Formats: sequence, C-alpha cells, structure tokens
Amino acid sequence: MLVRKTGFQWALLHSSDKKNWKLLTKFTIKQAFNLRKKNMPTKMKVSNCHGYNRFLQERGNIFHFINEAIENWYENSPKMRGGNYIYSNKVVILVHIVASLFRIGLRQTVGFIKGYLQQVVSSH
Repeated sequence: MLVRKTGFQWALLHSSDKKNWKLLTKFTIKQAFNLRKKNMPTKMKVSNCHGYNRFLQERGNIFHFINEAIENWYENSPKMRGGNYIYSNKVVILVHIVASLFRIGLRQTVGFIKGYLQQVVSSH
C-alpha cells in the first residue's frame, strides 16, 4: 500500500505475519514497488485450502489493524529531555492507511477513528 505525503512519498510495506510493519521514506513509487517485490515470499503449493482461505480473509480485515493500534496507542519509549513521541508508530501508520483507503483528509480521518473508538467503548 502506498500513501502520498506532501513533498515526498511514504511507502508502507508489510510482511505476511501482519506484525512487522516497515515505514520507508523518500522513495519513489517505482523503488517502493521493487522493494515490496523483493520482500514477497516464494510461491508454494497450498495444502490446506480451508486455512488458506481464512488467512486471506483475515488479511483484508482492517479492524485487525485498528484493534492492534488501540492496544499500543501511546509510545512506551523512555522519556528524555525535549520533545517526546506521544503516539506509537502503529497509530500513525493506521491513520495513513485509513486516509488512503477512504481518500479523505487528515482531520476527517481523525474524526473517523474517534467515532470508531466511541462505538467500540459504548458497545463494551
């Protein structure tokens, strides 16, 4: 998934286990595509069709990423002098994914995520 940010390009690459997100900056679209192509696993014959179908369905579930970002909402790095990070990298990546998926601005994306969080809190 590629996300454009003013002045330069952000490339979001993810591995198949959904836990190791990498944020690459200042790459062109072609370079990011070639890097993603290199990181793709080799094709293997599917022996467990039911499990593979379930894996493919879960891979497209955006709420998995939202729930994972909610669990790690704030940055847990040690506090130092000067400016510190408030939100974790997963939250920042989540905001960019939602903005690129729905093609909306940053403020609308923040409103979408706040509305989703209010729905989750009220349902539990």
